[in-house]
Amino acid sequence: MWVSRDVDLLGRIVHAIGDPDSPAILRSITDSPKNARNVSEDTGIPLSSVYRKLATLKKARLARVFSYETTKEGKKQALFAASVNEVRIIVNNEDIEFGLAAAQEDAGSSSTEPTVGRSLPSYSDLGQVPIQTS
Repeated sequence: MWVSRDVDLLGRIVHAIGDPDSPAILRSITDSPKNARNVSEDTGIPLSSVYRKLATLKKARLARVFSYETTKEGKKQALFAASVNEVRIIVNNEDIEFGLAAAQEDAGSSSTEPTVGRSLPSYSDLGQVPIQTS
């Protein structure tokens, strides 16, 4: 689990995952990298919206440019991949705890099962950001 105490990053993560299209986009790029047009076709989200939402997901470190490919027309286009397979945010009385579990880099990895039902890091492994209470 990657941990950060960066409050700005936490804000970007919450903003990105709060978008109702983000889960579909992340699912589309989780198993294999795709260009924005393929993501749009997979999800039914307009291409211009996919580009904008991928930029938001990249700023939140939830997606990344995996590589570039050249089209038949000779244009260079990005292939996007999910950067994480889990986001955990816990809010209690005095702290906000958050962490990101990195997506599998190795496509041949045997661990492609969802995290549901598997052992996850304890909450104490997550970053803690104190918040002010009035």
